[in-house]
Amino acid sequence: MIKSLLTAMLATATFLFISGCGGSVQETDASLADTEADAMTGDDTGDETDMMDVHADQGHGDSAQNDAADGADAADNGNEVFMGPVQADCRPNSQPFPTRPEPIEKATLPLLHVEGRDIVDDEGNKVMLRGMNFGSWLMMESWLAGIGVLGQEELLGMMPDKAVEFGVAELFGEAQAINIIDCSFQLKAAWLCVQEWRQYMEENMKPGLEAGSGAFWAWFDSEPWIFEERALWNWLTKRFGYDGMNELRTTFQDNYITERDFELVAEMGMNLVRVPVWYQTLETDIDGENAFVLEGWRRLDQVIEWARKYRLYIMLDLHGAPGGQSPWWHQGLENGGQFFTRQDCIDKTARLWQAMARYFKGEPHVAVLDLLNEPAGAPDHERYLAAHQAIISAIRQENTEHIIMLEDGFLAMSTLAGPAEYGWDNAMMSFHDYPGGKDAANHIRMMEEEITQLEKVWDRFDCPLFYGEFNVYGPNAFNSTDDPADRWQLDAMEGVLEMMNRRGVHWAPWSWKYFDAPSLWGVLYPTDGAGERLDVRDNDFDTINRAFEKLNTEFFTVDEDYAGVLERTAAAPYAPLDLAETPK
Repeated sequence: MIKSLLTAMLATATFLFISGCGGSVQETDASLADTEADAMTGDDTGDETDMMDVHADQGHGDSAQNDAADGADAADNGNEVFMGPVQADCRPNSQPFPTRPEPIEKATLPLLHVEGRDIVDDEGNKVMLRGMNFGSWLMMESWLAGIGVLGQEELLGMMPDKAVEFGVAELFGEAQAINIIDCSFQLKAAWLCVQEWRQYMEENMKPGLEAGSGAFWAWFDSEPWIFEERALWNWLTKRFGYDGMNELRTTFQDNYITERDFELVAEMGMNLVRVPVWYQTLETDIDGENAFVLEGWRRLDQVIEWARKYRLYIMLDLHGAPGGQSPWWHQGLENGGQFFTRQDCIDKTARLWQAMARYFKGEPHVAVLDLLNEPAGAPDHERYLAAHQAIISAIRQENTEHIIMLEDGFLAMSTLAGPAEYGWDNAMMSFHDYPGGKDAANHIRMMEEEITQLEKVWDRFDCPLFYGEFNVYGPNAFNSTDDPADRWQLDAMEGVLEMMNRRGVHWAPWSWKYFDAPSLWGVLYPTDGAGERLDVRDNDFDTINRAFEKLNTEFFTVDEDYAGVLERTAAAPYAPLDLAETPK
């Protein structure tokens, strides 16, 4: 009975939100590896800084995480397992702020700011932001890139049957029952759930089950847990060493998004790219002295150069904050969900935003600073407010020019804090939505109802509205592809974008590239081998490196039908924000 109940709950509740899936916890128990630093002279004013020229893997120091990392030994099929730096969460970085080099390309767009419920430029012209998300680039989401043979929901879904196979089904069912609510409804990071199950089984072992339990966990540990960014780089570090992992990461980031992607966005008539960024792309978080990461800041420099060249605005999205602003894997940490309850995590986040605010001060192509992607871990209004106030205060010490943006995180309206009610100037709000639907009309109706419901509370916000992530697929629809003979999803997307244009809502669907086709998860798909996943458990270094090179847009094809939808809707004229319910 317990097993059937658990299986049913996990089947229906494993993925409640598209950008909200379980986090986890993992760490090496190795000693700190040597890292090379690119030394730059600096002083306390932050004019220049010592910034690491490599990424340092991150983690948490709890013994449960060490146990989890030890279990990955099986991944190397008997080969040597390598270790990286000792990881930590929310360790301070006292290094002076980095200084931005002089841009090469000339600015081609004016600075934007909020005026009432509109976004306007320096001359008072009203501007609508319409663009795309460059997901899985500077904030890894392995499902988009097709990395890993199994998805998280698939691996977790295999566990009950494997428990039966190894003769420990009853004990495993008991283990799952201890945290069934938190884990079924994504209130706790998935990896933490798994480790609690493991601990329960060890502590409540029944005579004769030792061998079966050992075999069960050996099977689990042989499957790559790579769903969070930190977990992926940890896995590759164990297989190929710290330097090898860094080489693979560089290959991936050099190829997944290139200049051609920015050019294509502009060719489709859009004017915005939302760039999700993981905090460890920009600074380290290890047990020891931390620093800013030169490579990550240089990538953002390149983003601005391409934005200037192709007349695009950039939204800098802190997609994964120190400690993890939600328990879902897309914030990058296996033990995510700590952010709102740990002051050290809030402090580290605020200081990183202060560094970015200073770095990009005066840059007209930076349109918006998106403070926290989907901050679903906020337990109440008070902690949502306190964390955002800390970040906003840090930013405004350096920069009042750029628009700041708060997100809903799928939270209750009573949990949120609005710009109008707290006096935050030059600010806007973002909402995400993945309601699904059975056909185009049904999906459009649900999306419009979600938007018009905001009218009841919008006096609290009284600012521009941005829909920063949405798609036609529902909350349990990862790996979705369309029927080529009946792509009603295209009509649904076009109808939603047209509705948003009529209502003066700024937009950016999720996401730009996807490993399979036809699918609105991506405007681009692989020209050859669409739908093929990259095996990072059994493939060797060279095979993985070549596969990362093949993620270059040179080897992708534009979904012309989807591109046509975007081009047509991006060209619509300005409209004022209108949240009024449509008469029935």
